[in-house]
Amino acid sequence: MSKKIIGILLTFLIIYLLIGMSITPLSGNIRKVTSFCNSNNPPFEPSNPIPFNGTINRSICPPFLCWTGGDPDGDYVTYDVYFGNYSPPPQISYNQSGNCTDPPPSSLLDFNTTYYWKVVAWDEHGLKTSGPIWYFITEKNLPPYFPSKPIPDDGEPRVPIDLEYLLWNCSDPNPCDTLRYDVYFDDVFPPAIKSLQQKENYWKIPYTLTLYQTYYWQIVAWDSGGLSTEGPIWSFTTGSNCTPSVIINGPTHGKVGVAYTFTFNTSSQYGYYLTYKIDWGDNSPFEYVGPTPPGVEVNATHTWYHMALYIIRAAAIDEYGLEGPWSEYPITIPRNKETYNSLLLKFLENYPIFQQFFSIFWRYAK
Repeated sequence: MSKKIIGILLTFLIIYLLIGMSITPLSGNIRKVTSFCNSNNPPFEPSNPIPFNGTINRSICPPFLCWTGGDPDGDYVTYDVYFGNYSPPPQISYNQSGNCTDPPPSSLLDFNTTYYWKVVAWDEHGLKTSGPIWYFITEKNLPPYFPSKPIPDDGEPRVPIDLEYLLWNCSDPNPCDTLRYDVYFDDVFPPAIKSLQQKENYWKIPYTLTLYQTYYWQIVAWDSGGLSTEGPIWSFTTGSNCTPSVIINGPTHGKVGVAYTFTFNTSSQYGYYLTYKIDWGDNSPFEYVGPTPPGVEVNATHTWYHMALYIIRAAAIDEYGLEGPWSEYPITIPRNKETYNSLLLKFLENYPIFQQFFSIFWRYAK
């Protein structure tokens, strides 16, 4: 074989080997390019809304809007949220990472109103998927409950004249609804208004009260929707927590079987009617005299049937059952002459011999 032919064969062999070595890297590059050029999938459509779509009577509390999201390629997903009381709703959140929103800027929703919302999901490559427009309807407005649990309690007596505050409880059947109060207060009925649309459930009395005076007060509760509830008119009376002591006047000595009259009164003017509770000191039942206005003297009569020193006791009880201290007054009941003569005559009738003896003795005694 000539050198020329051998050279041609070697040349073809070298070309063949070079071509074979270059095919494998080329095919690998092709696969790599093919994998890089796969199409990006958009995020999943937002679903499973909370509140549920079509919810009725949802409270007016500021809502947390939540949903289910994600991406089929595992991409990082952000969301735009739209919310409002018309459709399509305005955007309230941009490019947020979580699948729940904070409450919208307004503190409370409106009553009996339809709210619309939707979510748009974005992946990291700029593809998006818009969810449907969901809606819910808020509850109807109901008036506040009646104001209750007044302090001082309704009809309470003996309230200190330095009372500082009136207090009450009140709530609303609509969760999250806010209340304001009108306060009426006076010593005449019905009371006059003193405070309008205040937030607090207490009112500071701006002056010192009058002793033994009845005061009237009332609360009107208003909710955020303009509905109101009038509470009952309550009352209380100022007074002292100490019933006055009793002054007792009458005889200090007496006789068995004779009725004696005593007077009972108090040492100071008191704001309530008083009943006098009397213990005559002889184990007889308590006697009650009254009720009578304070400062008015009352009389009571009693008879003792045994010779002894008796201690009369008396206490004043006001119309609310408050009993004061006991006062004491002594009276001595000796044996009287009439009772002695009666016993002597009965003795002489039973023993005639002594009757004759006493007759002779009495004749010589004169």
